[in-house]
Amino acid sequence: MIRQLAWVLLLATASQCSVATPSLSEQLRKAESGNASAQYELGTMYEQGKGAPKDIVEAVHWYAAAAEQDMDIAQVKLGMIFAEGKLVPQAFEQATIWFTRAATRGNADAQHQLGVLYCSGDGVAKDCEQGLDWFTKAAVQGKVEAQYALGVLYGTGMYRSGKSAPPDYKKAYIWFYLAARGGNTNAISNRDIALLKLTPEELEQAQDEMEKITKSIKNYKK
Repeated sequence: MIRQLAWVLLLATASQCSVATPSLSEQLRKAESGNASAQYELGTMYEQGKGAPKDIVEAVHWYAAAAEQDMDIAQVKLGMIFAEGKLVPQAFEQATIWFTRAATRGNADAQHQLGVLYCSGDGVAKDCEQGLDWFTKAAVQGKVEAQYALGVLYGTGMYRSGKSAPPDYKKAYIWFYLAARGGNTNAISNRDIALLKLTPEELEQAQDEMEKITKSIKNYKK
């Protein structure tokens, strides 16, 4: 009886696995019919060599097919592929195009990556104010890396393009605090340094601003 039960469970598990993992031919059929999710999954299969032969050209082709249908995670994926230059020759201009398309649709990962490109000047004219704007859009959606980046920009006075600016320790404290709360350990010491620069009145203002930002983040996550 126990052995029979074990076989039933094993067969049931195998059946579930086959349903959860479509075959290459099935995924191709869906992708070729224009299904964006299937196109993205097919790109993943080819990139990782799981369920399909590893083929970077095919992977990029199917990611692009999904991205052209405004699938933002596919757009971010393509942006990362071109920015990193590990799978294809590095092309920051292409990365910028795909990140911008996803960022304008509200994707926080793309907004953060655009902030990085504008602050570094890779693929676009260097413009820290534009970078600050994109980092802020991502940060208010709860993107911890963008929150940390804002802390750095405000804490070092790099938040104005082509101009020297005094550090804004109040804003630096706000964003380092939120990044630290989100799990960024590097933000902890920077938060404490910024805190030492604040007057009691500035700290109270910072706490009020943080409360508003936290509410905004929660609204995004609903």
